[in-house]
Amino acid sequence: MVFNLPDKVTNYGRYFLNILGNFYKLSNELEPDNKLLPELIYSLYQTIEKLDNVIKELYEEQGLEINNQIYLRLFHQYAGMASVTFEGEPVHGMQVMGILETRCLDFDNLVILGLNENKWPRNFIAPSFIPYNIRKGFGLPGIEEQDAMYAYYFYRLTQRAKNITATYSTIKEGISSGELSRYGHQLIYDSDLEIEKSSLDFQFTSKSYLPVTVDSSLEKTSVLLDVNSSKRPLSPTAINMWLQCSLKFYYKYIMQLEEPDELKEEIDSPVFGSIFHETIENLYMPFVGKTVNKQQLEVIRNNKILIENEITKAIGKHYFKQEKPGKITLEGRSILIFENIKTFLQQLIDIDIQLTPFDLVMLEEKISEKILVPVNGEFREIHIGGVIDRVDRVNGKIRIIDYKTGNVDSLTFSDTHELFEKDKEKPKKEILQALIYCMVYKKKFPAEEKLQPAVYSLRRLFNDKFDPLIKWDKQEFSFEDIEQEFSEHLQELVMEIFSPAGKFSQTINEENCSYCFYNKICQRY
Repeated sequence: MVFNLPDKVTNYGRYFLNILGNFYKLSNELEPDNKLLPELIYSLYQTIEKLDNVIKELYEEQGLEINNQIYLRLFHQYAGMASVTFEGEPVHGMQVMGILETRCLDFDNLVILGLNENKWPRNFIAPSFIPYNIRKGFGLPGIEEQDAMYAYYFYRLTQRAKNITATYSTIKEGISSGELSRYGHQLIYDSDLEIEKSSLDFQFTSKSYLPVTVDSSLEKTSVLLDVNSSKRPLSPTAINMWLQCSLKFYYKYIMQLEEPDELKEEIDSPVFGSIFHETIENLYMPFVGKTVNKQQLEVIRNNKILIENEITKAIGKHYFKQEKPGKITLEGRSILIFENIKTFLQQLIDIDIQLTPFDLVMLEEKISEKILVPVNGEFREIHIGGVIDRVDRVNGKIRIIDYKTGNVDSLTFSDTHELFEKDKEKPKKEILQALIYCMVYKKKFPAEEKLQPAVYSLRRLFNDKFDPLIKWDKQEFSFEDIEQEFSEHLQELVMEIFSPAGKFSQTINEENCSYCFYNKICQRY
């Protein structure tokens, strides 16, 4: 019954009522002494029945049918306003009452719950079209009269009690200020009662969850092998994910749990990067396979309309999800992002002008190559590759360039082994990615020129001495200097990823889990 969802919203009410009816019947049969649960079910049943009548009346008289979102919103509003009245024995035992129910009653022992300022007196006035000034002028009841009424109820209730216990919350959230009611302060400072104050502080500890570890198997590695191809190679992003958290790699590439594609209210870092890549590609695409000179880049830099139009088209594509370029309206923070991208682009062009003339070999090109890796006793061809942002030739050397819009901690490394270390607090993933692209490019296009890995970090573009080249032991180098050692480490890592005897485990750096899409599954956050 629960999983047999109705097709129309008009049938939702009957769907919920049938489920509640069965719950009511089962609770009476299985727990006949439980008087609380049937009262709750009955109260909710009446609430949903009222909502169902409103929805059906709207449909029958006006022919209007609301959608799921509106129904669920109304459902929450109706259920939130529902109150449950419990019946008890008035002669003996504990009585649970509201303030209005205590009129003309006296108790020896009194417990007042929630003696907070926003609840005592209750800050509520019935909806009215009569303004406060008119109510005051004509002597109609207002907020002052309500406060006086609650003061009367409070002092009348407490005047004959022998023991009074009052509690209030010091937590400040929502409309709650966490303050003791004015009535409580009046009892403390103006009465002759013997008052004892105490503070209760509970140390709540969250449940500790066991580390999540998943054993690999032939079935799991076959998932990777089946999708691995020249069109879907093992990317540097996937390799870096394995090194940072192999469990996250498992969720994304083996379980294939895709990250949600949400329409964001603001342009975040990934979208910012996509917009920048798209814009620079469109501006530089006419020069691919040619020698770029100073005059050509100056024309682009001075053509502000061209740059702004390309940025706007990229924002429409990656943020507004437009299939075809159309008119968009930027407002708020989007305008700041637009201006930031324009500033970064102009600075990048200025830097490239200083390098002219240079050959633009490749731009946003997807390439991949195969490496032989032993998998389960036999050698398999594993495709590795991705999209190289830019390849150019400067001073007789080929630069493999990767644009990075995020933070880049360092562009230096001491040895290749540190690039493949797992669970590092600050992994050098940008360097590893650039070197993987160098290896793939070298395999696909064997050339006499030396390859130099480089990272264009946008946050470093305005440095006085901007240098995008990756340094090995603080020195410039060519990929050929470490090619053999790097290839061996990469082959070992790929063999580990595809090994059916391996394990997928959580990272030890829990800070990384705060922005992980899968943290609810592994229960880290």
